[in-house]
Amino acid sequence: MEKPMADNKFLDPAGLYAGGYTSDIKNPNTARGSNQRGIIQIVVTAGDVQFQGKVQADAPWVTVKTYATNTIEEAVLMPLMRVVVADEAVVYLTEAK
Repeated sequence: MEKPMADNKFLDPAGLYAGGYTSDIKNPNTARGSNQRGIIQIVVTAGDVQFQGKVQADAPWVTVKTYATNTIEEAVLMPLMRVVVADEAVVYLTEAK
């Protein structure tokens, strides 16, 4: 059985998940031959969530999608990913199997 990514939650550096935050950066396995697909779950209490990614460290962040309601959907895994939460939300990500 394959193991999911070690930490499935986009972490709020302050640990509050409220008052707005930019998460720590996730670096999933996007090597050739890996699945490169994931499942994202957004739990919004207030405000909205920007799901962002970029392909290398010196590239600008790109907002892939903005969420204002609770959602579960498939997402392309990018080498560098984060979420920007406007108010209060928790976001999870796991590799699709």
